[in-house]
Amino acid sequence: MKITYCCNFVNHHIEVFLFELFAIFKENFTVIVTMALPEEQRNLGYDEMNIKYPFIIKSYENKEAEKKAFKLAIEREVVIFGIIIEDIIKERRNKINFIISERFLKQTYLKLLHPLYVLKILKRHGFRKNKNSFLLSASAFAAFDFSLLRLYKNRAYKFGYFPEVKNYNLESLFLRKINPKPKILWCSRYLKLKHPEKVIELAEQLLQKGMEFEINMVGSGPLETKIKTLIAKKQLTDYIKLQGAVSYHEVRSFMEEANIFIFTSNRNEGWGAVVNEAMGSGCAVIAYHLIGSVPFLLHHDNNGLIYRHDKELLDYTIKCLQDADYCKKLGFNALKTITEVWNGKKAAKNFIKLLEGKLNNQKDSITEGPCSKAPRIRHDWFLKTKGNIEGIKEN
Repeated sequence: MKITYCCNFVNHHIEVFLFELFAIFKENFTVIVTMALPEEQRNLGYDEMNIKYPFIIKSYENKEAEKKAFKLAIEREVVIFGIIIEDIIKERRNKINFIISERFLKQTYLKLLHPLYVLKILKRHGFRKNKNSFLLSASAFAAFDFSLLRLYKNRAYKFGYFPEVKNYNLESLFLRKINPKPKILWCSRYLKLKHPEKVIELAEQLLQKGMEFEINMVGSGPLETKIKTLIAKKQLTDYIKLQGAVSYHEVRSFMEEANIFIFTSNRNEGWGAVVNEAMGSGCAVIAYHLIGSVPFLLHHDNNGLIYRHDKELLDYTIKCLQDADYCKKLGFNALKTITEVWNGKKAAKNFIKLLEGKLNNQKDSITEGPCSKAPRIRHDWFLKTKGNIEGIKEN
């Protein structure tokens, strides 16, 4: 069997998954990339993976490379689309396709009232009538969004992104988390959808409750100056430290020392790979319920905490600050989830199992983690159930 994976460029969020597929299929596995690593990622220390592996074909180099890559993708028995390439998809209507996609109704369901937008989605996924095309949901809410247009019915599976999983000495890792004051970490771009201002609001409320803590904010972006000014205005410079943009290796170092990781993005956050990384670093993750990765990765009060509004964010943070053993338990269970279930090696193994099942016309047999059946999670239903997705109707 010959398999091709198409994407814009390879990064560390998908590297392990691709390498594991290469280890299985050898010369019968190729990756087609359509662009070089962006300068922003290069400045953050990302490896130039487009030139790292022999199985990568750089279609952007010249016309000949593009022609070769497209011909290969059209002819292959199986193609995984990390990005939609319509010219290739048109020629693969009766072949096996796996489409990795976040939700397409991030902002609002009202987009369904715009005919041109709906037509665009239908065009990009117009091969929906092909029963050999399957959705790999890189958002817990993607299956529901696509179901509104009757796309991928009974053909949607859990997926996501899979950053590096480190093999820690657990005793050493949790010793690093013994701090004079509990450490809270926020790591993201300073963008409106990331809501960095909620960190300042949280810090104010924690101080009013007499809590001891220190907060590190890692990242950069257009709102950084505004946040810095707000911290000074609120006289919080002794409690919140802005660390600026650092390499993703340094990000992991901050996570390894943090007790609590808070993720305040809104529903526009397609996945949020920092959740994987924070869980894989033993942090107690407190995350907003509409972030794409949260319903798949977090089980409330077991391996993390899922908040629905600001009061819950405050209450859950206080609970972790006051009960170090509880905080450690969440972090330990989070680490276990990543090392045992949600990682690139497991995703590759499950993908092969899913693919073999489709080739042999067998029933789905994966019950948890990547490539298990994706339920149709409507965000307002998830809001009411506080993160319990058991029993939700499968897509």
